[in-house]
Amino acid sequence: MTCHTSCNKDRNETDAGNSEQKRITEREQSSTIPLLGAECGGGVNDNWLVSEPLSTRINMDPGKGGAADRRGVVVTSADFNSSTKLFESSETKVYTRRWVMLFLFVVLGIVSGFQWIQMSIVQDVLVDYYQVNDIWIEWTATIWSFTSIFFAIPGAWFVENYGLRPVVAVCSFLNLFGCVLKSFSSGRGGFALAFAGQTIASLCQAVTFGLPPRIASVWFGSKEVSTASSIGVLGFLMGVAFGFAIPPFVVQSNPNKDLTKAGLDYLNWTLTGLSAIIFVAVMIWFEEKPPKPPSIATLKQNEVKVEDKPFFESLKQLVRNPGFLMLMVAYGINIGVYCTFSTLLNSFILEYYPNGQKDAGGIGLTLCASGLFGIVFTGWILDKTKKYKEVIVVNLFLELISTICFTFFIDSGSITIQYVTAGAAGIFAAATMSIGYEVATELTYPIAEGTSNGVLSATSQMFAVSLTAISGIILPAVGALRCLYIFDVLLGIATILVFLMPKKYSRQQANSLPSNDIRPSESIGSTNHDIPTNQSTRKYT
Repeated sequence: MTCHTSCNKDRNETDAGNSEQKRITEREQSSTIPLLGAECGGGVNDNWLVSEPLSTRINMDPGKGGAADRRGVVVTSADFNSSTKLFESSETKVYTRRWVMLFLFVVLGIVSGFQWIQMSIVQDVLVDYYQVNDIWIEWTATIWSFTSIFFAIPGAWFVENYGLRPVVAVCSFLNLFGCVLKSFSSGRGGFALAFAGQTIASLCQAVTFGLPPRIASVWFGSKEVSTASSIGVLGFLMGVAFGFAIPPFVVQSNPNKDLTKAGLDYLNWTLTGLSAIIFVAVMIWFEEKPPKPPSIATLKQNEVKVEDKPFFESLKQLVRNPGFLMLMVAYGINIGVYCTFSTLLNSFILEYYPNGQKDAGGIGLTLCASGLFGIVFTGWILDKTKKYKEVIVVNLFLELISTICFTFFIDSGSITIQYVTAGAAGIFAAATMSIGYEVATELTYPIAEGTSNGVLSATSQMFAVSLTAISGIILPAVGALRCLYIFDVLLGIATILVFLMPKKYSRQQANSLPSNDIRPSESIGSTNHDIPTNQSTRKYT
């Protein structure tokens, strides 16, 4: 009797313990909150759920909020940096061949970037050879920005719906086709064909310019994604550097126009040969994506089907994101000033140094070559520190100081000072191009990088076209110095905007969580959770 009573008592205590453990498990499983909310573009189908203990409290009731995508969201104010734990998973893997994909993209960017500036840097030679107005030669560079306005966002849509490989393949073909047309335009009456070739080749750059962050996120892990993105931008800048350096030595003014024609032939047919090799290499070796994603953030993006994240809904979410809008204007000013300065550099230098055609090319080369260092270095800094806002603020401020120095020393009579100040400006201007894409991704995650960066690219080229057109018109009337004053003021405005921009690292937050703690929700119901923690929170509605 005593044994029977004791056994029952033990059994009851065991059942009570199991019940209590079950209740704890159920409470832990139900204690989930949306990690990324409306501020970073999360719609009803972009609810990333993270298990305790990320936040303090959430009161989520669609009946009170109207619609599911107008819910209250609690997000931690945790700061993500180099000491933040980045989780790995058996579902993720980084592949060695990622460097092959990046190399192919960089080489395509080199040839594309070269063509952007190859004609405008020898503007005086081509005006005389083709017997056209100066403005038409300037537009051989401006057309690259103009096409980006109309094709960057559609290009992002194609990437999201058809993938990277088809888009990169089509872009490499357009690059090749444009080079072929220019190869047959070396006759003195061939400017229309040359301009058509420039326009077609510019379509490649319009789409690919915003792709480096996408390629980086698809192929590279969270500890090297910023470096990979920077290297992707590096290709275009390397091409621009070669575009500044080589044409002034190959295409020269000469009373014997056959020599000028020979220079054009040599330049264009070389580009055609290189473009053909790149096209074949892309068709053979460029892959869509690796078998496994490289990071937790990419893994969770891939779990949302394309039909569950409509492209135009993502665009609306970007427009409603104040941080992204501030970045968009600041980034647009940076690109606009950089493109306008590069396009009109020949005119700026010749106004104060009449025999400075080769110096204009040399200064442009310095501008771009120094930018290569800036891009790689800041990409490395971002991967080490994760201080996205701080780095872009410092870069824009130093770019502003360098541009002011170039402005005030342009009439000093010392061409050496112009090399130094232009080189300093190039370091920070080029770095800001790459950093801007990374900051946009952090502000808008889980919206796909191609979408946010496509919008950033298109709007920045609006600034580039507008500023180049206005500067080209007023330059003969007001002179180079006043145009440079305008650039200084605009860069000051851009610096203020990024300083006021909110500090928000959504992608890093996703990468800092185990893969089994982040999952897309299947539905949103009326839920009230109280989750205890000591972390501070911010509430967004």
